[in-house]
Amino acid sequence: MKQHTTVYKIFAMLLIVGLGHTFAQTSKQLRRKENRLERLKMEQMMFRNPKTLKIPEKIRGKELGYVYSSKAHLMPAFNQTARTSAGNFKIRGPFNVGGRTRALGVDARNTDIIMIGGASGGLYRSTNGGTSWTLVSNAQANPSITGIAQDPINQDTWYYITGEAIGTVSTNVGGARYLGDGVYKSTDNGVTWSQLASTDPVSDVSFSSGTRSEWQYCHDVAVDPIDGAVLVANIKGIYRSSDGGTSWTQVLDAAAAFSSDMTQFDVLKTGTSTRVYYAGVHSGGANTGFFTSTDGVTWNKIINPSSMPASWNRIEVAIAPSNSNIAWFFVSNSSKTYKLYKYDNSIPIWADRSSNLPALGGSVGDLETQGSYDMVMAVKPDDENYIFIAGTSLFRSTDGFATAPNTDNTGNTQWIGGYSPDNDVSSYPNHHPDVHSFMFMPGSNLIVICGHDGGVSRAADITTNDGTPSGFSKPHPVTWTTFNRGYYTTQPYSVAIDPTTSGDNRLLLGFQDNGNWSVNDASSTATWGEEIAGGDGCYGAIVAGENTRYHSTQRGSVLRVTGVNTSSPSTRNHVHPSAATGQLFVNPFLLDKNDQKIMYYPAGTKLWRHNDVASITTGFNFNGTNDAGWNEITSAEITSGNISALDVSKTTANVLYYGTSAGQVFRIVDASTGTAPTRTDITGANFPSNAFVSCVSVDEDDANKVLVTFSNYEVISVFYTTDGGTTWTNVSGNLEENADGSGNGPSIRWVVAHRLLTGGRVYYVGASTGLYSTETLNGTSTTWTQESTDVIGNVPVSMIRSRSVDGLVAVATHGKGAFSANITGTVLTANSFSPTNGATGVGVATDLSITFSENAVVGSGNFTVKKNSDDSVVESFASNSSAISITGNTVTVNLLNNLELNTQYYVEVDAGAFKNISGGNFAGISDKTTWSFTTLNSAVTSVSGPLQQALKVFPNPTTQRVSVRLEKLNIELAKAEVYDSKGKLVADKLLKPVSGLDLEGGLDLSHLPKGPYVLKVIMPNNIISRTIIVQ
Repeated sequence: MKQHTTVYKIFAMLLIVGLGHTFAQTSKQLRRKENRLERLKMEQMMFRNPKTLKIPEKIRGKELGYVYSSKAHLMPAFNQTARTSAGNFKIRGPFNVGGRTRALGVDARNTDIIMIGGASGGLYRSTNGGTSWTLVSNAQANPSITGIAQDPINQDTWYYITGEAIGTVSTNVGGARYLGDGVYKSTDNGVTWSQLASTDPVSDVSFSSGTRSEWQYCHDVAVDPIDGAVLVANIKGIYRSSDGGTSWTQVLDAAAAFSSDMTQFDVLKTGTSTRVYYAGVHSGGANTGFFTSTDGVTWNKIINPSSMPASWNRIEVAIAPSNSNIAWFFVSNSSKTYKLYKYDNSIPIWADRSSNLPALGGSVGDLETQGSYDMVMAVKPDDENYIFIAGTSLFRSTDGFATAPNTDNTGNTQWIGGYSPDNDVSSYPNHHPDVHSFMFMPGSNLIVICGHDGGVSRAADITTNDGTPSGFSKPHPVTWTTFNRGYYTTQPYSVAIDPTTSGDNRLLLGFQDNGNWSVNDASSTATWGEEIAGGDGCYGAIVAGENTRYHSTQRGSVLRVTGVNTSSPSTRNHVHPSAATGQLFVNPFLLDKNDQKIMYYPAGTKLWRHNDVASITTGFNFNGTNDAGWNEITSAEITSGNISALDVSKTTANVLYYGTSAGQVFRIVDASTGTAPTRTDITGANFPSNAFVSCVSVDEDDANKVLVTFSNYEVISVFYTTDGGTTWTNVSGNLEENADGSGNGPSIRWVVAHRLLTGGRVYYVGASTGLYSTETLNGTSTTWTQESTDVIGNVPVSMIRSRSVDGLVAVATHGKGAFSANITGTVLTANSFSPTNGATGVGVATDLSITFSENAVVGSGNFTVKKNSDDSVVESFASNSSAISITGNTVTVNLLNNLELNTQYYVEVDAGAFKNISGGNFAGISDKTTWSFTTLNSAVTSVSGPLQQALKVFPNPTTQRVSVRLEKLNIELAKAEVYDSKGKLVADKLLKPVSGLDLEGGLDLSHLPKGPYVLKVIMPNNIISRTIIVQ
């Protein structure tokens, strides 16, 4: 990849253009060229089972099923003593940065209504033309959206599809893909969505009849403009539904076995009752090549052009709206053979335009689809020869590539997006490399929106020739505006904070293929600034109390910048040692906790140290520095794998711990001095062999207390030592499905021991299924509970940083950006009571509730109701009793018996019976006057609780199948479990959104003997039980 040594003048400004109203890049932003395969190789190494060397198939669905199960007890509903801070963590952004966008949809009736889908962030909707966005897919639903289509007849109806076969860890590096779960439908113009049950996969990747596994990877979707049938291309071919998705018929078979290759198609209305389809099918199945249809039911093969390669992975298809006889096909294969064909069905004849595809050489001047992943093609609505194609960059041709692009970027074929036409790995202003979606606004031949790895961009006129922007050397014909405000879909690898300054609001994040961005504002709508030197943003660090930041890009290129202006820093110097080799794709580095001038830098099998990295002034150079202050710590060298994680102590200072990709952990005392300090191998005998150490975390008050995590699936994940590694304890607890780590437990990426102001600890782990915490490490009995179920949810957490002085906990998620909360350890206070103190006429069947100043969790103690007349106990419950429920900051007590009429009562609450999420106890109530009330003097009729009312089970009794429905509870995922009389789990099902705020799922009970069974419906913070009868 090309490196840059020239220091460019880089600046940025806030620019309001058209509908953009967002941070705009107006001059050159240098970046490092992405290498998608290298990223996938690292992910495969991190997540694979170290014995099988494969990531378990369908692990995403399996791990979510485990997390929501009663066996796991990971959800707050199972653990009333758990802390939960769902109301405290809030999104921090970036507000003005988007992530990879594969789906675009615009309402044909109102172009202010736009829907965009992230590859891992869900579906967002705008009602103001892209000025702002709202998440409309459920936070717990599958976030991997690959396409969207509006029904042109019933225009309030939309469909989106899920599942990327080649977008994540791929088979060519020995891994598994992350699955989708079929098709989702909206009938209210995209406001609410529900999964089509007919596309809900019921088994692992398999082509067996009835498994519906083909719906795990969907490539394309369209709705017939004549009859409203919906067509979807998935891994098995093209499927058609004439009843709105209730049932499906395969109309074009594309594969006899699983394949990551893709099928694409396009449809165009040609008359009041006619239309035409064209499809491109990969070469891996029985039906391959090019097809056409006049009804979407019967498909006819088109003879391949003579220059077609022997094999191909994907064919993009675009019909010319101005001439339905013309279809364009863009072909890609794994050998980087690219073909562009124009097909004229009126003759019929092929025209091969492949020789004029971009081949400009240089750093990024050639057409590149990254293994057929980045592929886009479109035709201008009023000109059959005005076409657009894209891979990592976007090109247009006014003559259908009858002429090739030139190095001056003039002529009929021009470079208009992705990388800059300067061909030096800088980005095109307000656009982004790796293009995935492109469409003309309905009714326009000029206005375009485009989805890429940086979110969404809009061009008010795609035909312009706007000249050369300031700071660039070649024409950039099209002016783009970004539309990412509130589109929270970024994929950070890392988050950095000021480690010791109370109240410091700065966050620095490193994003997959989006560089490094920072902010100094706690608002979720603050504008973030892009740091210079883009690429894949990796680890970062903020120097305490200074405007000094270290941020890095792939393969360990570390840049130090100073000043508050991110786009034009006061100084910029690459500081990593140029002699270092073998760095990981996302390579860690570490500033010492007592002296931030000391940097530890791993590279392959070696570890480097610089004792005054702040003094390096050798300039901007992606290759690094030859500064003489860098020294290899020779005693730290390992013999296998890479150094993958490290941390250093604060008290006692200079004790360095580091882990490797081969499962080893080492300890170095006095690591800040000399080139050969004493190293000790402290690898635990119970550590998983050859597993990837994803995090090492040293307690800030004790250098001998260390946590270590392993990110691989199907291994024991979390270990703890209190003696510097002499002995290790497995503290994975309920994060693992089975005691030996096997099963469907989540992958663990990060761990911190967050010190409270009270001196206690909250331990956080970042997992592939969200954020988890515990206050007590208790060996294999450690109980972890998911945090922030309604805010962070099940999105993968890649890194956590914490600051004890003010309780800051900052979380980086892979798909939703960053979140933070202040967890300090303050005490819990009561704001109000229900019934209120002194109330009269209280119903005898009333529930009692306390509303606290902040979210509450169960502590230790009793809640007692007494008669005022004689102080006799009416009812008393332990705070963890099933009669007590907690929702956010409200504790509700459901008394077992009705109170007496016309009687005065008072309530006592033991100190510590309830506490806040930081462990601060409620002082309690110990007198007769703080909370007392009097019941009414005549009887009233009681009603059942709202949770029981919300649960619908039908039919009950049942003979075969029972449907379980939760109505209007405003939750996004739940699980139904059925137990027999011996307490054995005999059936379970995730309940998924069906309409509005309702969840539903069906359970097959036909295999069960007749008799009564217990149904448990498990929600994030509650469990409902009901008896069902099988007849």
